[in-house]
Formats: sequence, C-alpha cells, structure tokens
Amino acid sequence: MRRDSQLEIEAMLSHRDVGFAHPGQRAEIKVDTFNFTRYGFLHGDVLSVSTDAITRDR
Repeated sequence: MRRDSQLEIEAMLSHRDVGFAHPGQRAEIKVDTFNFTRYGFLHGDVLSVSTDAITRDR
C-alpha cells in the first residue's frame, strides 16, 4: 500500500471505551495479525462514532 493511500476501518469499542472516542480524534490502530511492538501501529483519525449498541455473542 502506498503511503498516500487511504484505508477506512470499522471497529467495535467496548462500552467502557466508546465514551472516550470522538470524531476528529487521532487514533492508533493495532492489527492483530502483526505484533505492534515489532511493526508499530497504523495512525489515523476517527471519522464518526455511532450511538448504536451491538451485543456480540461469545
């Protein structure tokens, strides 16, 4: 992927964390496939935060 490419990520936050996320906020994204201590983070900006709650089955 080129450095000037754009990627949109949809993520789920825990109910404890969602209150701290705001549009325009800087974000550090950890990708489960890659060890972030070795490969680092992806950097981005929060575009929107939904007010909907989703329950996941475990």
